[in-house]
Amino acid sequence: MGNRIGRFFADLHSATTQQNWGFSVPAVLENSSAYQFVLDTAVEPVLERMKSHGISADTAERLYARALADYARNPNTLESVFTIGDFHPGHILVDATWASPNRTTTMGRPLAIIDWEFATAKGGRGANGDMAQFLASLHLLLLSLRKPNGRDSVSPAYEAVATFQCWVCDAYAYLKLFHISRSPGNPIMWLLRSALILHGREMINQAVEREWSTEGLSVSEMVQAGAWYLERAGEDVEDMLEEGNWEELTREDHGVILRLFRFRSGR
Repeated sequence: MGNRIGRFFADLHSATTQQNWGFSVPAVLENSSAYQFVLDTAVEPVLERMKSHGISADTAERLYARALADYARNPNTLESVFTIGDFHPGHILVDATWASPNRTTTMGRPLAIIDWEFATAKGGRGANGDMAQFLASLHLLLLSLRKPNGRDSVSPAYEAVATFQCWVCDAYAYLKLFHISRSPGNPIMWLLRSALILHGREMINQAVEREWSTEGLSVSEMVQAGAWYLERAGEDVEDMLEEGNWEELTREDHGVILRLFRFRSGR
């Protein structure tokens, strides 16, 4: 399933998909009300959520400015892709008979992506939108599944989610063929920074808005884990790639975002 989802979104976010449509269809796939709605519900609340969960006011203001700037900026040329716009695990529909012992093959069972009301082809964010947001949900689930008596002690559910997440990232990265030169002049580094910001922002929001297992990290610890991504994004690409910051970034938990861009973390 992870492989199929990763491949599906890599294809959805490809230039080929846009080209196959021609020029008329993308022009009408624009949700004019989405910008203000997301600003009100998913960007502006981040500031107070950080302040309420152990992050100093000065740091919260600085990181919030970073999240707001990334959201409010004009689309980059790398963002001319078709996106679902609000991708999370609830958008995945799986045939209930998939788990049957009499099933055929995994590829023989239907797997669907539903709820496309925020879909857009104008300034759509792929790796730094759909994927970063989806991975935030998986990341928080992993944090909630950790056992309190040691992070090396994990459950079968934890292992399953971690494996699923790796397959999603690897399949997406394999098809996108990102050029991973760690250079400020590489436009993919700009995309990576934007993905770090969105991932962190969504971790903060979902940590507060959703109910999680009380056995793993607390809500405040989850919010702080999201703020870590906003911090690692730096003030700009050069700041993100600064040696000390990059070394810290390579310690990313499970290498969630780095893996999406074909890097490997040290953890």
